[in-house]
Amino acid sequence: MLNGMTIRDQRLDARPPNQDLAGRAAAQLQRLLATLGWEVSYIDLDLTSDRPTAEVRLMRVDGRWIWGRIDALGRCAMERFHRERSLQMTPGQRGTRPLSPQCADVFLGRQYLTSPKSLLSAMVRYVAANAQQPISSAELRAAWIRLWRERVEQRLGQVPRTKVAERAGGGNSTSGRLSAKIGA
Repeated sequence: MLNGMTIRDQRLDARPPNQDLAGRAAAQLQRLLATLGWEVSYIDLDLTSDRPTAEVRLMRVDGRWIWGRIDALGRCAMERFHRERSLQMTPGQRGTRPLSPQCADVFLGRQYLTSPKSLLSAMVRYVAANAQQPISSAELRAAWIRLWRERVEQRLGQVPRTKVAERAGGGNSTSGRLSAKIGA
């Protein structure tokens, strides 16, 4: 809130919304995070390729957000930011101009992790430590694991058995992506 005006957070993601994550585990995770003051802004899971990748963005109500990602080489990183919102004149223009909402993401830190499991643990610890009300890390971790298992079961259920057997043998398979923008 600035000078009596509320500046709404306009999602700056260029990715289109997708409803693939509208399952029961995702709804439970969203409710749990909402009670803690956090929300899932974006999840992109590629579980079907030979080298799975993932990208997760969690936002807190006060502007703090974290970005966890796993690339195709298996490298894991968690980055922390704080979004500052203000009402200013657009920089770089001359003359009088109207005030417009401006967003600036301030980089707070980066942590490199050794595995997807350690990335999940680090994100859970960070959210639990920065929650509006106390919560155990185990409860939050269980909600994330339920979401992961639901997605894996859903994706394996949609793939023909020959592809599942081919994947188990290490052969190449068709790549599919599961991405969603939640809470938009």
